[in-house]
Amino acid sequence: GAPFTDLDPRKVPDDIKILRALKEAGIIFCTPPGAYDDSFMIKYARMCDVCIVTNDLLRDYIEKQRDVNEADEWVKTHCVRYMFVNEVFVPLT
Repeated sequence: GAPFTDLDPRKVPDDIKILRALKEAGIIFCTPPGAYDDSFMIKYARMCDVCIVTNDLLRDYIEKQRDVNEADEWVKTHCVRYMFVNEVFVPLT
Protein backbone atom coordinates (compact mmCIF):
# COMPACT_ATOMS: atom_id res chain seq x y z
CA GLY A 1 0.00 0.00 0.00
CA ALA A 2 0.86 3.68 0.01
CA PRO A 3 3.28 4.85 2.71
CA PHE A 4 1.74 6.13 5.95
CA THR A 5 -1.80 4.89 5.09
CA ASP A 6 -1.95 2.66 8.18
CA LEU A 7 -0.63 5.31 10.60
CA ASP A 8 -2.50 7.62 12.90
CA PRO A 9 -2.90 10.86 10.87
CA ARG A 10 -1.72 12.88 13.88
CA LYS A 11 1.66 11.12 13.66
CA VAL A 12 2.24 11.65 9.94
CA PRO A 13 4.43 14.63 9.00
CA ASP A 14 2.65 17.53 7.33
CA ASP A 15 5.17 17.85 4.52
CA ILE A 16 7.13 14.70 3.79
CA LYS A 17 8.86 16.32 0.78
CA ILE A 18 10.44 18.94 3.04
CA LEU A 19 11.59 16.28 5.50
CA ARG A 20 13.17 14.24 2.70
CA ALA A 21 14.95 17.34 1.35
CA LEU A 22 16.28 18.19 4.83
CA LYS A 23 17.50 14.61 5.27
CA GLU A 24 19.22 14.61 1.87
CA ALA A 25 20.89 17.93 2.76
CA GLY A 26 22.25 16.42 5.99
CA ILE A 27 20.25 18.83 8.15
CA ILE A 28 18.16 16.18 9.89
CA PHE A 29 18.98 12.56 10.64
CA CYS A 30 16.79 9.52 11.13
CA THR A 31 17.19 6.89 13.80
CA PRO A 32 18.01 3.50 12.27
CA PRO A 33 15.07 1.08 12.35
CA GLY A 34 15.01 -0.90 15.58
CA ALA A 35 17.49 1.39 17.35
CA TYR A 36 16.76 2.89 20.76
CA ASP A 37 16.13 6.43 19.56
CA ASP A 38 17.04 8.26 22.80
CA SER A 39 20.47 6.68 23.02
CA PHE A 40 21.14 7.13 19.31
CA MET A 41 20.10 10.78 19.39
CA ILE A 42 22.08 11.59 22.53
CA LYS A 43 25.21 9.77 21.34
CA TYR A 44 25.09 11.71 18.08
CA ALA A 45 24.49 15.03 19.88
CA ARG A 46 27.41 14.39 22.26
CA MET A 47 29.69 13.40 19.39
CA CYS A 48 28.87 16.57 17.45
CA ASP A 49 28.56 18.81 20.53
CA VAL A 50 25.08 20.00 19.56
CA CYS A 51 21.75 20.46 21.29
CA ILE A 52 18.61 18.38 20.81
CA VAL A 53 15.28 20.06 20.12
CA THR A 54 12.76 17.94 22.02
CA ASN A 55 10.03 18.07 24.60
CA ASP A 56 10.94 14.57 25.74
CA LEU A 57 12.40 14.68 29.26
CA LEU A 58 14.50 11.61 28.40
CA ARG A 59 13.86 10.11 31.85
CA ASP A 60 14.25 6.52 30.63
CA TYR A 61 17.65 7.37 29.13
CA ILE A 62 18.79 9.12 32.34
CA GLU A 63 17.69 6.23 34.56
CA LYS A 64 19.72 3.72 32.50
CA GLN A 65 23.01 5.60 32.90
CA ARG A 66 25.73 4.72 35.43
CA ASP A 67 26.13 8.37 36.39
CA VAL A 68 22.51 9.53 36.64
CA ASN A 69 23.50 13.00 37.86
CA GLU A 70 25.83 13.60 34.90
CA ALA A 71 23.22 12.32 32.44
CA ASP A 72 20.54 14.52 34.00
CA GLU A 73 22.80 17.57 33.86
CA TRP A 74 23.70 16.89 30.22
CA VAL A 75 20.02 16.61 29.26
CA LYS A 76 19.20 19.85 31.10
CA THR A 77 21.98 21.77 29.35
CA HIS A 78 21.68 20.24 25.86
CA CYS A 79 17.94 19.85 25.25
CA VAL A 80 15.90 22.74 23.93
CA ARG A 81 12.23 22.57 24.82
CA TYR A 82 9.77 24.26 22.52
CA MET A 83 6.16 25.11 21.74
CA PHE A 84 4.22 26.54 18.84
CA VAL A 85 2.30 29.82 19.16
CA ASN A 86 0.02 30.51 16.21
CA GLU A 87 2.08 28.04 14.16
CA VAL A 88 5.34 29.84 15.06
CA PHE A 89 8.13 27.74 16.57
CA VAL A 90 9.15 29.15 19.97
CA PRO A 91 12.17 27.65 21.79
CA LEU A 92 11.68 27.73 25.57
CA THR A 93 15.24 27.29 26.79
